[in-house]
Amino acid sequence: MKVLDQEKGIDASLFNKTDLAKKYLLMANFFVETNRLEPFVAVYFVVLIGWNPLNIGIIAAVVSVVSILFQIPVGDFLDKTPYKKTVTVIALLVASITTACVGWTDNFLVVLVAKAIEGVAAVIFLPALTAFVFGICTVTEEIPRFIATNEVSNKIGSTLFTLCCGLITYFLYPDIASMFYLLGAGGVTAAFFIALIPSSAIDMDRARQLRREAVGEGESDEEDEEWVENMSEVVSYSAVLKDRKILAFAVATFLYHFANAGVLPLLVQYVATGNERTSMVFTSASLLTTYVFQGITAQALRSIIEKVAPKNLLIAAHFVLIIRCTMIISMIQWWDNDYTLIATQALDGVGAGIYDTLLPLMVSLLTGGTGRFGFTYSLILTCWRLGHGASFLLGEAIVHAVSYQAAFLTLVGIAIFSLLWLVILVDHPPLLANKIQRFNPFFDEEMMKVVFRKRVLAYMREIGGEFSIDGLNDVFLSIDEIDKNGTLEKDEMALFLEKLSDSSNLESAEEIDHIDLDALFRAIDTDGNGKIEFAEFVNYLKDAEQDALSVASA
Repeated sequence: MKVLDQEKGIDASLFNKTDLAKKYLLMANFFVETNRLEPFVAVYFVVLIGWNPLNIGIIAAVVSVVSILFQIPVGDFLDKTPYKKTVTVIALLVASITTACVGWTDNFLVVLVAKAIEGVAAVIFLPALTAFVFGICTVTEEIPRFIATNEVSNKIGSTLFTLCCGLITYFLYPDIASMFYLLGAGGVTAAFFIALIPSSAIDMDRARQLRREAVGEGESDEEDEEWVENMSEVVSYSAVLKDRKILAFAVATFLYHFANAGVLPLLVQYVATGNERTSMVFTSASLLTTYVFQGITAQALRSIIEKVAPKNLLIAAHFVLIIRCTMIISMIQWWDNDYTLIATQALDGVGAGIYDTLLPLMVSLLTGGTGRFGFTYSLILTCWRLGHGASFLLGEAIVHAVSYQAAFLTLVGIAIFSLLWLVILVDHPPLLANKIQRFNPFFDEEMMKVVFRKRVLAYMREIGGEFSIDGLNDVFLSIDEIDKNGTLEKDEMALFLEKLSDSSNLESAEEIDHIDLDALFRAIDTDGNGKIEFAEFVNYLKDAEQDALSVASA
């Protein structure tokens, strides 16, 4: 028997490991982004060292090119490798070294090479950490909130590290190289927490958004436990690359970051110019404002992320970006005050908080059941990085040739075009839709219902019961074995499906069954409260034989 679901492999004995894995992943996210605070590098070399701003643009462009070349192959590799932890730890350690080396030299070529190497290592971070979220979470419905929680943890860490950098630059000026050592230490600490995550708590199939099939006749448990890619289960690369929804969202991601990425470094350069001692302080203030509001936004999304359509939230992020750039242009023209300019970064935090939280969720919605999450997510991240580098380079070039106002005005125009693209061309599956149907048109919910009924009947006969209210009650109680609270939760249904798939006395062993746990649970849970009551269980099964059962008399 084969069961197609995301929850296979759940064992009550693994719950503690899962909780521990979640805590370590949250701690890793707390530290991981602290070695990529590029505005510090930009202001350090432009304001303190005296580099031409175009040099920073060149470095950003080179890093983007390197990232583009490696991002998709790395994402595809992460889909396939069982050594995600090891790869992530190595990447974090490499990025930590390249971050710290900024404090050792101001040679342009050395910094360029170091940042290029960092670009290669950094392409691993986001797809790997997001894959850990999917691989660790045993219940699909908890994923959006856990993504948002990780984003909150990341921004709290970024806030504290940025605050420390600001204090270092103010009190230790001009000897501020220790700031980069601190950021490098953050990457080392993140690697430590990734290494602590129990490997057994990460389901490799869930991590790549592939619904695993249970062991069928003629297959051994040992073979099933080995991590082996089955190409018959994985959607082809061409199917992903031809998917209009995926491609439209990829372009939207490029346009948004093409408009957004250059705003922050240009703003901090503008504010810092002419005041070396306070330049890094203003940089820290800008980043602090951004990260605080990004964390607040991510926290707010935890309560609404399952209720509001992702596209509507992305539209809101675009409006925030347009308003922010317009305010900066107006202030430079009529009210050139450093503190009010820094305050506009609150809007940056809101927009970034929305987009960064929704990005992995959108990719998950677009790729659920394909087994190509890492590949697709890396495709989207490639567009992100391409837009990021292009925005940085374009902005610096316009500043060098014209003015800061002209650069911000150009970015506003790109943001408006990005908004139009999003509204008109980007579509997405509903948040709670059955994701398997997009890439498996043969999925039949009625057939799933028939197969599940057959399995329950076979299991009932196996335990010596008869098809009756009492017999169904015995089955219900056997499923409710984790908390024994009189209702069935998703993890209990997952355990039951695995028990059915492992049973040797089922009549329909020759059938290839497609039972999607999420779809099955929603179909039985008719009141949508996240729990299956006995009445709902019986009503779903009442046609299993021709008897008409009435729970009202039970």
